[in-house]
Amino acid sequence: MTAKQSVQISVIIPVYQDPVGLGCTVNTLLNQNFPCNNYEIIIVDSGSTDDTKKNAQEFQASFADMVKFENEDEIQSSYAARNKGIKIAKGKIICFIDS
Repeated sequence: MTAKQSVQISVIIPVYQDPVGLGCTVNTLLNQNFPCNNYEIIIVDSGSTDDTKKNAQEFQASFADMVKFENEDEIQSSYAARNKGIKIAKGKIICFIDS
C-alpha cells in the first residue's frame, strides 16, 4: 500500500491522566502483526495534567506516519474525545480502545 492509498482502520484512543496505560496501549498497537500502513492511531487527550500529553506527543513525533495526537479542550469526557477522533479519522473502519 502506498502513502496515497487510504487507511483501512482508524484506532482512536481517548485518554485522560494515564501515561503508563497509554504507553502500553500504543506500543501494543505498533507491535501487532498487521501491516502498519493499513491503520492509523489517533490519541485524543481530554486535558491531562500529568505526563500523558507529553507521552502522546512523543509517539506522534516518533511515528508521524501512523500516530496522530489531538487535544479535546472544550469538553472533558471520553465521548468528546471519541467524537474528536472520529472527525479526523481516515479509516474505512473506526474502532476504539481505552488506554
